[in-house]
Amino acid sequence: MNWSQDLLREIYADLEDGELAELASELAPYTAEHMFTPDRSTLDDEDMKSAGLWSSETLLERHKQKKPFDWRSDEEIAAEEAAENNNNEKAKLQAEADRVKAAQLAKQKQEEEKKQQELER
Repeated sequence: MNWSQDLLREIYADLEDGELAELASELAPYTAEHMFTPDRSTLDDEDMKSAGLWSSETLLERHKQKKPFDWRSDEEIAAEEAAENNNNEKAKLQAEADRVKAAQLAKQKQEEEKKQQELER
């Protein structure tokens, strides 16, 4: 249960060709202070709040709200956004051109109807 302290004791025992083996348990003592206790957290809500890490949302809720990570480089993203903006601008210009053309056709049709009426008189 106290694997980190066990690891430290092994490291200390192997240092200096084993000369520190007798001091290993003093350097990394067998105490309950370093024991892993899965039934309780080592950080309480107050500790989390003081560290700025506390949230009323669970990790699962935050995970579900998060956008997937975009693996593209900044240059690729910028190029794609520029292309999208360019396409949007082209679409706006095309819509304006279509509107002008429709207005011109309507005006031309009115003029033709007016000429037709004058000829019928």
